[in-house]
Amino acid sequence: MAIIATEEISGGLFNSTRVVDTLNGFPKGDKAVDAAFFAKMLSCIISHGIVKGEGEEFKVYPGGDLSIAVTPGIAWGNGYMATLEEDVYFELENGHEYTVFLRFNGTHGKAELMVYEDDHGVIPMRSPSLCDLVLAKVTVGEDTVDITDVMIEDTRDEASLCGFVKSRI
Repeated sequence: MAIIATEEISGGLFNSTRVVDTLNGFPKGDKAVDAAFFAKMLSCIISHGIVKGEGEEFKVYPGGDLSIAVTPGIAWGNGYMATLEEDVYFELENGHEYTVFLRFNGTHGKAELMVYEDDHGVIPMRSPSLCDLVLAKVTVGEDTVDITDVMIEDTRDEASLCGFVKSRI
């Protein structure tokens, strides 16, 4: 028997056999990989979602008056990790529905906590380079003075919107 054809495919973590470039004084090998490669590799073993600890991670809660707050936590999306170290507050306005979500953007190399007004089902967006985790939906009536827990629908437990990390290891 003999090999009659071969085709090289993407793969990695192979040792480089030669230096092809120098970046800021550091050698770059011919088999070097980037962050996107590691994210793709990690996405094979870590699912999208919030890393569950005490149950309060990335929880949206009333922040006083017409504001909401999001608690600290760790989350994963498309193999990228995001860490929120302290509560973040957002001011909202009367007469709107809001979607509070965490967006992983591989193209721009960042994770952002975002609030979208009246999204009409646009969020969550999912693609190889974009992953949204919907934390909550907030409904603020026309005459609302203070946002209360009743106005906040926690969606962290819904796998199609957010979910909790399930490791495949």
